Amino acid sequence: MRRSSATGPQSRTHGLDWLAETSTAMVELSADDDAYLFVAEKVQELIGDGIVVISEIDEQKEISTIRSLVGLGKGSKLLMDTLKRDPVGMEFPIFEREGFDLDRGEIVRLPDNLHTLTSGKLSKGVSRTVEKILGIKEIHSIDLSWEGQIFGNISLILRSPGLKEKTTIETFVRVASVLLQKRLAVEAMVDSEWRYRNLFESSPEGIAIMDTDGVIIDYNGVQSHILGLPRENVIGKTFFELGLVPEDELERLMGIFERIIAGEEVEPFEVVIEEGDVRLDLEILPGLVRKGGEIVAIQVITKDVTERNRAEHARRELEVQYSSIFEKGNDGIAVLQNDRVVFWNDRVLEITGLTEEDISTTDFSSLISPEDRKATMERYERRKRGEAVESVYEITVKGSGGSVPVEINANIIDYQGSPATLVFVRDISERARSARVLEESEEMFRLAFDHATIGRALATPEGKFVKFNQVACDMVGYTQDEILKMTWMDITHADHMQESFDLMSKLMQGRIPAFTIEQRAVRKDGNIIWVNLTVVLARDSEGDPMYIIGEMENITARKLGEMKHLESEQRYKSLFEQSMDAVYITRRDGTIVDLNPAAYALLGYSPQDIEDLPADQIYVNPEERFVFQKEIEQKGYVKDFETQFRRKDGSVIDCIITSSVRKDEKGLAIGYQGIIHDITQRKRAAALIEDSLKEKEVLLKEIHHRVKNNMQVISSMLSLQATYIEDEDMLKIFDESQNRVKSMGLIHNKLYQSADLSGVDLMEYTQTLGGQLIHSYGADASGITIRVDGSDIKLGIDRAVPVGLILNELISNSLKHAFPDGRGGRILVNFEGESGGRITIDYSDDGIGIPQDIDFRDTKSLGMELVTTLVEQIEGSIELSRDDGTRFVIGFTE
Repeated sequence: MRRSSATGPQSRTHGLDWLAETSTAMVELSADDDAYLFVAEKVQELIGDGIVVISEIDEQKEISTIRSLVGLGKGSKLLMDTLKRDPVGMEFPIFEREGFDLDRGEIVRLPDNLHTLTSGKLSKGVSRTVEKILGIKEIHSIDLSWEGQIFGNISLILRSPGLKEKTTIETFVRVASVLLQKRLAVEAMVDSEWRYRNLFESSPEGIAIMDTDGVIIDYNGVQSHILGLPRENVIGKTFFELGLVPEDELERLMGIFERIIAGEEVEPFEVVIEEGDVRLDLEILPGLVRKGGEIVAIQVITKDVTERNRAEHARRELEVQYSSIFEKGNDGIAVLQNDRVVFWNDRVLEITGLTEEDISTTDFSSLISPEDRKATMERYERRKRGEAVESVYEITVKGSGGSVPVEINANIIDYQGSPATLVFVRDISERARSARVLEESEEMFRLAFDHATIGRALATPEGKFVKFNQVACDMVGYTQDEILKMTWMDITHADHMQESFDLMSKLMQGRIPAFTIEQRAVRKDGNIIWVNLTVVLARDSEGDPMYIIGEMENITARKLGEMKHLESEQRYKSLFEQSMDAVYITRRDGTIVDLNPAAYALLGYSPQDIEDLPADQIYVNPEERFVFQKEIEQKGYVKDFETQFRRKDGSVIDCIITSSVRKDEKGLAIGYQGIIHDITQRKRAAALIEDSLKEKEVLLKEIHHRVKNNMQVISSMLSLQATYIEDEDMLKIFDESQNRVKSMGLIHNKLYQSADLSGVDLMEYTQTLGGQLIHSYGADASGITIRVDGSDIKLGIDRAVPVGLILNELISNSLKHAFPDGRGGRILVNFEGESGGRITIDYSDDGIGIPQDIDFRDTKSLGMELVTTLVEQIEGSIELSRDDGTRFVIGFTE
């Protein structure tokens, strides 16, 4: 790090020297050190008496997780007793930050209310208790961000008002954000390599068993695959005789095996086998097999660690690069005052190609490419004036080898008592190189997955597929796009679902490391296949489930062969002898070959009775057997052929036969086989039910007849009473009431006269009702016609009565008011039945229409009030149109 010759007093307790020392210390942290704890302790050192909470933010899940917490002091135990757990690791919904501009990397003041800050995760009571324990006076916040994305947050909880060292904290947090994210980037890359290795190593290891002389006595298929040697070429030989071990390794390996045979414990060791351009790294894990305390054999587990070693080599190279980046200051750091660079590190010199002597005398603006210079200097000037401008942006600067794309992160600081701009200059060409390394790693994983010779699948712990190779897609008949919208449950046969759930539960709980199962899978076309499924669970570095890895092998052909053989052996027993139905087998001439126990019981014969017994002897009408034979010979089968059989005791039973032709190996008919159902009791019950229904129909007709007669009596009484009424209005009321009674009586009359009591024919009823009403109104209705059209609809009595009254009121209203002064006209009634049982009545007349100022839903007319009430009663709807006369549209459900 270099400084200019300018000097001045430091205005802060912790200045650039502290920042430089702290940044260097953080760079030197080992991979096992907790970087979050380091940052928290350093920030707590700056704020003094206060608490520092660092949270990691997952914006996709909208979750904030506490990673580090320092400064609790004596309140630590009280806090954990209140929360009933360690705060570190707690998750909270992301605080609603509307109104706070936290992306600029500056400290902001937050509400002093933990209930609000935790988005209600902590109740008000718990929040007040925690606030009292911690002695909170103020809460401040600053974000950890990387490339414009927030990945964490630091909360400053003060026990005394007034935040000190604000500028130094902001500067340190920006530096810490860079360093933390660098560590996370490396961890992500290593994690990608780990996922690749985890999938590659999911197969079982190679295993060899040797006797105490080193002679191989057993050797599994995976070992054969690793070394490329068939089993028969290996058994009876030592590893040294196979010619696989390099000569320069022979002495070392022989010494190791001598130690193993002597009973010594030997740590795993590696052997490198090279053949041409092919290199194979093997990790050997030796172990002793003892029996009765004596060594009887040596077990050698062989792992192909070629890819692992390559990945480890790549990781070490990354670590060297990572260390070099920070030790030498991979990001250029400079302080600007009046367009001059007054503070810089070596990386600034490397990027710009300037010497230490030149940089102190060079204007910063001259280092910027012409196309970016104007916009950059405008930001610089505005920032000096205190305006809010973006702090992170990309430009091109002049470098020793030409133009260099860099990312600038600039902020105002206090340097030696005067305002200055702290600038981080990052050569972002390295970002592209890192992306290529990561892409290559992912490509290795993809190739190993996609080009496997067996079906492979990758799923989330919840079971949703995230990767499915083409072999697996072909196996189940789905495309890649289709299968990635599904879960393993969608292709698992229902019969295996519970077993799969149980095994998956044990796998998730860590009770088993993996499992293999033979089960059925359902293809897209509905066909069933058998698969041999091996499942393992990949966990992350913390032991949490990350991916379910499955390998599928199509074993349908083998399984069907096994099932066909089993079916051939058990068919007679399971489908014939144990059948609850009567099953028979006959020759083509009708001679009975065999009956199952149910058939013997049905017909009353014994096995001795049926020897050479012709089937037509058990038919009540033997000619029906020839009808049966003719039909089955033509069609190849007979279904539900009804006939009568005579039992051995002479009793007659009604039966139905379902039968098919038996054929020999050449496909020629040799006889028949089928099932006999006894329907004697069913036919008797059907006859009884039919007689009972006839009785009920007679009774229902008698009821409707009596109701109709009672309605006629009521109508006659109203007519008789009307002869004593002289008031015209009252007389009209009696006439209308009489018409309503007649309309209800007409419904019961229709049911009484109908052959089908299930409902009233709506069209026929309306035509009859219209004729009665026209006759009732006499001369006033001359010249008026009623037309009924539409679908044939039948209504039950519960719907027919209110609908009949509605039609009575609408027709009566038209006859009374729509055609004044004896004018003629037409009334149309249309019925439409819709899906779901919906019925629409479209009623209209071409009369003078209902005036616009009359609301049919709120009128003093009893008729219209009755219409709206009845529509509500049947849970229907009614709409009125006044165009070209009057039109009502009524809808309801049958």
